[in-house]
Amino acid sequence: MKFTVKPKVETTEQLNLRIPSSLRQHIDSVRGLADESGVDYNATLVGVIAEFNSELEAQLQRSKNKASGPGNPAS
Repeated sequence: MKFTVKPKVETTEQLNLRIPSSLRQHIDSVRGLADESGVDYNATLVGVIAEFNSELEAQLQRSKNKASGPGNPAS
């Protein structure tokens, strides 16, 4: 997976997300490595989430358009 390391660029809000305990432990470990490397873990994660959200939205729109396309009774 390729991703770009992102700096913080705007005000933020908090979003609570339930994740498995094992993932939380792994995140904490990688966050420590990021701190040691001078990388902003949270800003990088937010960048990846933003890319994922855009790609998922595009995929869902394509699926929606296919379902309501020509020849479909719902169109």
